[in-house]
Parts: sequence; structure tokens; C-alpha cells
Amino acid sequence: MHARNAAFCNTCDMDLNARDIFGDGDQTFIRLEKKQEQLSDVVQEGADLHGKLQAQDVSDFFLSCYSSNVEAVKHFIRIAKAMEMDIHYTNP
Repeated sequence: MHARNAAFCNTCDMDLNARDIFGDGDQTFIRLEKKQEQLSDVVQEGADLHGKLQAQDVSDFFLSCYSSNVEAVKHFIRIAKAMEMDIHYTNP
């Protein structure tokens, strides 16, 4: 089982998560410190991004930053700066 899923199963009411129509799921306070740490560790490792990354619901710029692709990030910044200059020249 993936660490993310194991942490959620161990710290959340998965049945409540599955039937929640608003997507908020189980937001009850986790009382046991060990379980708090388990969930915190997994979230810090990117569990909160897992679904967005898997669904490719992030921009190419974000993905380049997230994966430390420095050359791609520089490329996106150059494009943004060039677009900004075009805007300044067309809108005095």
C-alpha cells in the first residue's frame, strides 16, 4: 500500500471520505500524537499534491518547479518577461 493511502487509512474515517459529496471528508481532530506525525510526514512529502500530479492538473511551469527542472523554469520566466514587455509596448 502506498504510504499516502496507509496514512489516510490509519488517521481518517475513509467511509466518511467516500460518501462526502462536498469533498471535505473527515476533518476530525487526530488525538494520538503518533498518528498526527504520520499524517503530517506524508503531507510534507507531497501527499496533498499526489492527486493533482496524477491527473496532470498542474501547469507546466509548476511541474518544472516541482521537479527542479531549472532550464525549463528559466525558459518559462523568459517567456513571461517577453510577454510582459509586449504588454507594456501595446498598452502605454
